[in-house]
Amino acid sequence: ASWWLAASAAISQAMVTRLNVVVAADMEPLHEASAALPISPVWLKVVRRAVVMLPLVAGQLFLIAAINLGTVPVKPSVFTMYLLASLLGNFALVVAASAPPVPGVREDPAARVSWWLVILVSSIALGSEVVV
Repeated sequence: ASWWLAASAAISQAMVTRLNVVVAADMEPLHEASAALPISPVWLKVVRRAVVMLPLVAGQLFLIAAINLGTVPVKPSVFTMYLLASLLGNFALVVAASAPPVPGVREDPAARVSWWLVILVSSIALGSEVVV
């Protein structure tokens, strides 16, 4: 079960990252075209983030149901921390990726990759400690 949770963390983070890139690329022209409409650009960005996070939330709900229905003994506090680390970490990555660039400041790609790896390693470490 620990390996499955670790694999779930790695796959979900990779899928959310890829989905964020695809949604941003596909929806950016639509957001620019809808600038004349009475829709707030902030609202569009919030909806885009929610669309990206929806598969992760659905997967976590499925994981909660599978763990609760299974016979594998788990540490509830560690399992909760695992779910929160995965959810909040991925949400932070989505928000950081969709944030507008700061004028005059060049973004360091290594910093984004470092945060991605820290969140991944944290989720995998917590996933390996969930099972009693």
